[in-house]
Amino acid sequence: MRRHGNKFGAKRTTVGDVTFDSKHEARYYGELLLLEKAGLIRHLELQPEFPIEVISPIGEVVRCGRFRADFRFYDVEAGLVRVQDAKSGPTRTEAYRLRKRLVEALHGIQVEEV
Repeated sequence: MRRHGNKFGAKRTTVGDVTFDSKHEARYYGELLLLEKAGLIRHLELQPEFPIEVISPIGEVVRCGRFRADFRFYDVEAGLVRVQDAKSGPTRTEAYRLRKRLVEALHGIQVEEV
């Protein structure tokens, strides 16, 4: 059976020893590395995961899923932690938008699309 590429046409790309799902994500990572080297951001983290959990009517915590962003870092100038996801038009699916809204509400964060 022949393997097909990414359903959105993205090309896996490697920067240093890190492989990304798309050229866009890899290129943005390169920009973040330059910002980190310049001291404008700190604590660059790849693929931070946020659980999507709710409390059932009987008080149990139920894990419904997860949201994995592409990057999380501390923005020195703004003085805050930023969570970012490298997105193109086709990857902004209805399921993605729902998970994004849920994680923003549950974790009190804003996921920036870059």
